[in-house]
Amino acid sequence: MTWPVERQSESGLFSDHRHQYRTESQWLPAEQVAVQTFHITEDNTGRTQEFRSTTKAWPDRDLTGLLTNAGFDEAARCDQWPCNRDDLKLWIAW
Repeated sequence: MTWPVERQSESGLFSDHRHQYRTESQWLPAEQVAVQTFHITEDNTGRTQEFRSTTKAWPDRDLTGLLTNAGFDEAARCDQWPCNRDDLKLWIAW
């Protein structure tokens, strides 16, 4: 399923010029991946570009292993993060 959002901006992250942008967000449950696609069309040139951001969801055990394999000595979830949402977690690795 895709959730599109369309907006206009004078300038921003994707262009220094006035532009239209369309953001499409998608969750791929089999891969446990969220994908955001940004379609940017500059008003002055009509040029369109596409950018993507992908975020992978990891179970705690797998994330700990990933961080250890990346060279961190320790990795732990920080439960004192000031956030009242169960779906967001803060991890610390050192």
